[in-house]
Parts: sequence; structure tokens; C-alpha cells
Amino acid sequence: MSYSIILPAYKEAKNLDIIIDQIQNFMKGEIFEIIVIDDFSDDGTEQILKKKQKKYKNLFYHLRKLPNKSLAKSILKGISLSKKNNVIVMDSDFNHKPRDLKRLISKFKNKKLDFVIGSRFEKVEFKKLKFRFILSYYFCIFLSILLGIKSSDSLSGFFVLKKKIIKKTFEKKIFYGYGDFFFRLIYLIEKKNYRYENVQIMYGERIYGISKSTFFGLLFKYTFQAIKLKVFGISNN
Repeated sequence: MSYSIILPAYKEAKNLDIIIDQIQNFMKGEIFEIIVIDDFSDDGTEQILKKKQKKYKNLFYHLRKLPNKSLAKSILKGISLSKKNNVIVMDSDFNHKPRDLKRLISKFKNKKLDFVIGSRFEKVEFKKLKFRFILSYYFCIFLSILLGIKSSDSLSGFFVLKKKIIKKTFEKKIFYGYGDFFFRLIYLIEKKNYRYENVQIMYGERIYGISKSTFFGLLFKYTFQAIKLKVFGISNN
């Protein structure tokens, strides 16, 4: 098996400088490439990545110069550029820990699955969860009930997926907006009866920078998108 690890990024230069080294270390023994999709950052991301490319021949960099920044469209661009059989998507800010890559890959391989999700909520210990994650937990329950999906974390965004599945789905109907692409993807995975499971992970803390999103603003947008998905579904028209 081989993997394309896609890192969507916007103003994450310092974090990328560290996380790429960690991914290279934790992925030893695997056939893989790393694709960074930069959503037109102005923090020196390009310069750092070009230096990294001299060290790692399996590291690729793409700059999106489009005015409409979009996490989901950056991910889709990474998938379109990928050359391996399977794709892994993870954050560039250490919310998703490189050390968890092997856990996802192990389940993906051993159980011959189509899709594996790194979930924060397979086992929930509320005493260890921050308020934001508690809200996310209950919002994921809401999404599960509304959309009829089984995943414990429909907002995770950390996953391994067979690339051929993306080619068979309706990419532009899924990959738009921000983290809402993920519950649309899960919704379609379940509708098409692909085999998937969750793996327990713990979210990490970013090392540098601040979040580019507002939590409550995203919840409002996600609720709207979830209702839209429930009413209209995903079509290929």
C-alpha cells in the first residue's frame, strides 16, 4: 500500500516546519508522499517548504492563488495531485498528531477497510475534554441523528481513504466550504455501503499561531449545510 498525506495549510509556516519532520519519522517503513496545499499564505510558508524539499524528495508543494480560501477545496486539490493509491488528510497545526498515523493505517490495512476516521469521541472522558470539544461532541450527536450517520466524530477531518472512492464520488458536491465537507463525505460513504471504522485519537494543541476559524460561526454554517444535505442529499446532477 502507498499513501499521499495531504496537509492543507494557511499561515502555518512554523508548524509545517516541525510537523513534516515528525510525519517523515512516524511514517518510516511506509511508501508515501506529503503534499502541502498552501491557501496563499504570506508567512513564509513557500520559502520553508522549498528548503524542506531539498531534504525530502517525497515532499510536494502547491500554492493556491485563488481568492476564495477553502479548506475543502484545498484538500480536493491535494487529492487531484496525489500519486498514491490511498489518501490521508490531516491538519497542519498539530490538532492531528503524526504519531496517530500508524494507528489509522494499521486498522486500514488489517481490516481491509475503505475508510478510517481518527475520532475524538470513541471513548469520551468529559473531565479531560475542553468546553469546545464537549460542544463538538454533542454537535456530532446532533449530526448523527439528523443525517443518520454512524460515525462518532463527523467533524474530525483526520482520515485514511482509498483514492478510487473519491474518483467514483461527486467531488464538487462534497469538497467545498470548511470542515462540513467531512460529514458530507461520511454521508456518501455510508450511502454507498463502503466499509469504514473509527480509531480513537486525542486532539493535540497547535504549537504556533492561532486558529483561523470562529467556533460558533462554524457551528451555524455546519447546521445550515447539514439541513441542506438532509433535505436535498447529494446528487450527480
